[in-house]
Amino acid sequence: FDWGTSGAPGGTPKAQNSYYASAVTVGSPPPPPPASGNPPPAQSTSTLPQSTPAPAPRVLISEILYKAVGGDAGKEFVELYNDGDADIDLKSWALRANSNPLGTIGSKSQDKTMIRAHGYFLVGLNNYSGTPPADVVRVVSMLNTSSTIALFDASGATADSVSYNASVQEGESYE
Repeated sequence: FDWGTSGAPGGTPKAQNSYYASAVTVGSPPPPPPASGNPPPAQSTSTLPQSTPAPAPRVLISEILYKAVGGDAGKEFVELYNDGDADIDLKSWALRANSNPLGTIGSKSQDKTMIRAHGYFLVGLNNYSGTPPADVVRVVSMLNTSSTIALFDASGATADSVSYNASVQEGESYE
C-alpha cells in the first residue's frame, strides 16, 4: 500500500480507504501481447488442465486511527484487509505497537476471528465504541506521536507492519 492521510474525517473503518482506493490492484496484470511480427505461442493440445498456483493470501494493515478528534477514548482502531480469495481465521494473530501488545485476536470469548476474502476486520482500541462495530475491542491505546504497528500471524511471523509519526492531523486516519 501507499500510505497517506484519509480524505474522510475519522477514517473509513471496514470500508475501502479514500487515499489509495484507485491505486490498489489485486492480482497480476495480464501478460503483454506478442510483439508484432512474432507468431503467438503454440497452443497446447493436451487435455490436462493447466493451472497457475494461486498467490498466498495476505492480511494487511490497511488503516489506523490513532489521533481522534477531541480525544482518543472509544475512537482508535486498526483495520485489517484480506487481499486473498479465501476467508482466513485470525485466531491467535496479534497486534503490537513498538513491541508492546495491543491485543491477541480470539483471546476473549466475544472476539470475532474470521476475516472474509477481500474483506475488512476492525480491531477497536481504547474501548472503541464507534460505527461500524469492531470485531475485536481492547482497552490499550496507541501513541499519538510515533509508533510501528505490527501484525503477527498465529505462528509469530510478521504478516505486516506500518510506522507512523505525528504528521497526521487530529481526526485523520492513516491509510
